[in-house]
Amino acid sequence: MIHTLEVENFKRLHRLKVEHLSRVTLIGGRNNVGKSTLLEAAFLLHDRYSASVLLRHWAFRGAAGAAHDPESLFGAAFTKYDTSSTIGVASQNSAHRFRVEIRFERELRKHRIRIAQRERIPQISQEVESGQPQIEALHLAYFRDDIEVNRGDLLLGRGDLELKLQSDREEVPMAVFIGSRSISSLREVADRFSDLDVRNESENVVEVLREIHPTLKGLGLQQLGDMPVLHADVGLGRKVPVNLLGDGTNRLLTIILAMSHGQGGMALIDEVDSGFHYSVMPRVWKAIDRASKRFNCQILATTHSYGCLASAVEGLEPSLVESPELTYIRLDELGGQVVPRYYPHSQLSQAISDEWEVR
Repeated sequence: MIHTLEVENFKRLHRLKVEHLSRVTLIGGRNNVGKSTLLEAAFLLHDRYSASVLLRHWAFRGAAGAAHDPESLFGAAFTKYDTSSTIGVASQNSAHRFRVEIRFERELRKHRIRIAQRERIPQISQEVESGQPQIEALHLAYFRDDIEVNRGDLLLGRGDLELKLQSDREEVPMAVFIGSRSISSLREVADRFSDLDVRNESENVVEVLREIHPTLKGLGLQQLGDMPVLHADVGLGRKVPVNLLGDGTNRLLTIILAMSHGQGGMALIDEVDSGFHYSVMPRVWKAIDRASKRFNCQILATTHSYGCLASAVEGLEPSLVESPELTYIRLDELGGQVVPRYYPHSQLSQAISDEWEVR
């Protein structure tokens, strides 16, 4: 579990250090202060050995394409599109500090490229003549405990990206990003549930979902045509596809299965209360709390809602009596810089009780 995250020159965040991250950390603040960007930075660090490292934020925002020039494609990841700066993201856990630095290759300006959307991850194709070699697009440097342990060059070729490393990549904990409106596809739900079922852990998902769907008796995969589809037994005399159970249940199912997929790592949830009625949010938090413990998955989530903060305090209160594992961090802008303000669970609980404005 990480307890510190540092971001430099990434999108809205020129320089930001957030500390005191706990097992469940909520991020608040006004619109456009950088809440979602902080989640994207955390994912970038976990995704640092992927050729799509600076492209996934397009998919997280629902963008299907970008302008046909490298400044627009890669420049959007740099603060104020300043590609002369270096993006840096670092995290600290109880044992090590990890950091990745990303630098733009200036000579790429003369090449024209286009971006398309396939399978929710932007893919690149380059308008070049057959036989033209790959060109360097980005340079990456990797550090552990402030010692450089690897280097990489992101190469742009005809129709793809390739990340070439100087040495073998290190193992990186899993991270999953859940967008503000995300509900997993039937295929993704089936695949992630199947992974759990093979490990005899699928009942964990059923127990968690009962927090907001108490009539749920069980889940199982059924073949519909050429695709397995997750079905639910809700006491109707027959099983029904889970996508018919309502947006709230499917949103929670998406979150829980993502957490199971990210076991031992981190789940990054944008607008965690999106899709839920306020009355069920304490139970949603109980479900998320239980899943976080079962799957050993740290939670970093954003919200605009005062009710979501109150529900988190209420839903996690029994757990917090034993161990203070909830932190609220509000991002504010002061003098052009984004700065964090910290509310440990006891202070957040008091703020909610006294009806302080802490959003």
